[in-house]
Amino acid sequence: MSKKKQESPKKPLLTWLAGEQIPALLAKTGNILSCAAVHECYREGNPSAVDSILASMSKGHATLNQAYLAVLGGDNSQTALRDDTRAKLVMDVYHFGNWVEIMGRENPAALLNTGYLSAGPVVRHRVPPPLDAPATGLVLSHGPHTGSGYAKYTYMKGVKCSELWYTCKDPAFGENWSFLKSGVGTKLEFDGLEPGKLYYFRLRGINARGAGPWSTVVSLRAI
Repeated sequence: MSKKKQESPKKPLLTWLAGEQIPALLAKTGNILSCAAVHECYREGNPSAVDSILASMSKGHATLNQAYLAVLGGDNSQTALRDDTRAKLVMDVYHFGNWVEIMGRENPAALLNTGYLSAGPVVRHRVPPPLDAPATGLVLSHGPHTGSGYAKYTYMKGVKCSELWYTCKDPAFGENWSFLKSGVGTKLEFDGLEPGKLYYFRLRGINARGAGPWSTVVSLRAI
């Protein structure tokens, strides 16, 4: 009896990236970094957030390349560093991809200019509805070491990642706010706060249609 040929299920972007071999991941991040360095289109919308992702990607690319070559040369002490850095670099590519998808709605050339996609036919995916509900349930707590903290929040349907912003100035003025961290799930860990200083935080969801409304502002005094 002949077996029916089954089609492989389509994998989400994050699952696909997790299966990337290290040489391919290094090639992809290297292409993104070289292209982003000469094209300003990637900075549309929220430059500080994208710049933070690219800075992390640049550091991860260099570290992964060094650790990968060391392990190939027989230095097994670098295996943990290689694997940890690879996982972080995959997330950087994923977050950068969210921004590229947003820009691609208005400027399809951004997909190629940033190096996120290679030249060739662009596959169009179903565009999700806009995020019209604000993020909810934001709770802040102190982290395991000085100047660190945790942000927990309620899962938001249709969100691909979440952004956490902060300020130690008057939260009523938009220009006082700065991007702090982005991630998936319902919890973010952050650090770099100055002990004793009062900080204000707010959160919003992101998907291919852009950013959703802000959550209620929550304060935390760093320790």
